[in-house]
Amino acid sequence: MVDEGKDIKITIRQSSGTQYDVTVKDNCTVTDLKKACEEGCGLPAESQRLIFKGKWLKDRIIQFVESRPHSQGWA
Repeated sequence: MVDEGKDIKITIRQSSGTQYDVTVKDNCTVTDLKKACEEGCGLPAESQRLIFKGKWLKDRIIQFVESRPHSQGWA
């Protein structure tokens, strides 16, 4: 049985400052994410460069990690 993965929503911000949300599976590839972004921004997937925390995402499987809310005080 193939693991279909869970749906996750990602907020994309373009260099122009425009933001939009896309929904992808948590086991998607960067190529899958680019195709989802194509619908939101209209830019062909082949022309996109996705950057996360200053690093250019290569076309491979993305490993999403569930984040926890940040604490409001000092630990």
